[in-house]
Amino acid sequence: MNCLDFRRECLIDPNSRDTQFLQHRDACPACAAYLERGEVAEASMREAFEVKVPDGLASRIKLGQVTKVRQRQSQQRWYAVAASVLLLVGGLQFAWFTHQFDSFEQSVLVELNSHSDLLTRQVAMRSDEMAGEFRKAGLTLEQQPANLLGVHYCWVHGVSGLHMVFQGEQGPVRVLILPDRQLAERSDINDGEQRGYISPVERGALVFMGEPGESLQLIEEQVGRSVNWL
Repeated sequence: MNCLDFRRECLIDPNSRDTQFLQHRDACPACAAYLERGEVAEASMREAFEVKVPDGLASRIKLGQVTKVRQRQSQQRWYAVAASVLLLVGGLQFAWFTHQFDSFEQSVLVELNSHSDLLTRQVAMRSDEMAGEFRKAGLTLEQQPANLLGVHYCWVHGVSGLHMVFQGEQGPVRVLILPDRQLAERSDINDGEQRGYISPVERGALVFMGEPGESLQLIEEQVGRSVNWL
């Protein structure tokens, strides 16, 4: 089980006792922290909904029925309470989902393991479809490489980018172009099965990942020749 599968399972059944789920939790500190944050957020939401009924509420409700004005006032107070609870729950959910990844590297791995349709393509996307995805990311394709199977506009850790899939010698090679991501140095990444690296460039960052033994440098050279940054 990789990080993407684990986090999907967290959303479906965070209390899963599946062997692969538990093994990945124990082996991956980032995903273990993700699961813990989800449990904390869920507990906070449950607590928010446990609104204690004030003492003497029944008497006040009866008193409020004396006039329609008082009845409306009582309803308005409870509407305000309900709205406050919903705002609190929404805030907790927003805080959880906007901090669901511990690091830029974890966000990269999740994106690289998304869009399985790109990885299984046998025929390349049409050039006009690719051009549209490139424009969304602020890029243009000067010359389409013969081994470029497909592309997808994406968001990674708060910045927009382009997810590309090339056919390499050992299998599909996944590439991310992130024009607005500035990095200080190159770093290696892996998802337990494939290997790759994140490389800083003048106007952003490039990510490459493929099967062991794949010549990622050749793919990087292809990207450099064929992609223009607007």
